[in-house]
Amino acid sequence: MTKLLSYSLLSLACFLFFVQPTKINADTFRINSTTVEGNYRISDDAIVNYSRLNLSSVLSLEELNKAYTNILETGLFKEIKFSRNGSALTIFVEEYPTINEISFEGNRRFTDDRLTSYLTLKPRYVVTSKSLEKDLDSIASLYKNSGRLSARIQPKLIKLSENRVNLIFEIYEGDIAEIERINFVGNRSFSDRRLRRVLGSKQAGILRRVITRDTLVSDRITLDKRLLSEFYLERGFADFKINDVNAELSEEKDGFFISYNIKEGPKFSFGKIEISSELNEIDVDNFRKLIKIKPGEVYSPKSIQEVVSRLDDALQNRGHNFVRVNPKINRNIEDLSTDITFVLEKGDRAFIERIDITGN
Repeated sequence: MTKLLSYSLLSLACFLFFVQPTKINADTFRINSTTVEGNYRISDDAIVNYSRLNLSSVLSLEELNKAYTNILETGLFKEIKFSRNGSALTIFVEEYPTINEISFEGNRRFTDDRLTSYLTLKPRYVVTSKSLEKDLDSIASLYKNSGRLSARIQPKLIKLSENRVNLIFEIYEGDIAEIERINFVGNRSFSDRRLRRVLGSKQAGILRRVITRDTLVSDRITLDKRLLSEFYLERGFADFKINDVNAELSEEKDGFFISYNIKEGPKFSFGKIEISSELNEIDVDNFRKLIKIKPGEVYSPKSIQEVVSRLDDALQNRGHNFVRVNPKINRNIEDLSTDITFVLEKGDRAFIERIDITGN
């Protein structure tokens, strides 16, 4: 029994002596030589430099993984593989191709020069999936903003020698998606026909070949919302609100039906109009005549802003440089009137830090 126990302990000691160092050697190693394969355009030394491997020291698997990431993050390679055979490291790379020339097919709405101006890719540039996708989105947005929502752009890469390609954009422009109808929901004071005249966008009509405002563009919808809001506000509807704008594409994808869901609110008029000053040195009677608003007139933010501008100019002319006009508004729901008090108050001082003169 004693001999058997001694034999077991001796075997365990031998196991620990021979196995444990093998694990350490598997996790750390030294690279004495590196070779690069698969590269055409980028030199071997450049690729090794991209890896940032310190070949003079003992390396770990973590450092080798970091070297792989360093090369990948250059964005120059489609695929990278590491192969280690003892102290020799081989780096296999597949470079992204470079562009020989770029051309377009099927475009009639826009010239080649116009389309090229929207591209980030150029001849002799490396073409990657990310850069190609970005340029496709740019061209698609150009056609979308011109009303051609059914346009399709298909890139084609023609392989050449020395890892070069010709890039061709095959374009199907499609037809223009016109605005077939503009409707309004929630309007009681004005008809649909009257509100359509306010908008910059127009319904498609007999002059659709000439008028381009019947195509749906997202920027034009933003402008139309502002025009509609200004129309109502200048007519006393101080609580006017656009709840939603819905643009529905027809099944044929050649026309839009636009619907504005609005809330008009009550119509307000001007009530009491006053002017006051928080500064003793200013006599408000000198400025009262500049207020052209009369009680009973339709409430208008534009009229208020015009009075503020006239008062600001008069204060500046009288040497009151740091006085501002603050219109305080009080609504009376009972009679739908709006009282306005133009308060002359002390404004913030502005200090000049430095004056530079050029050309002297």
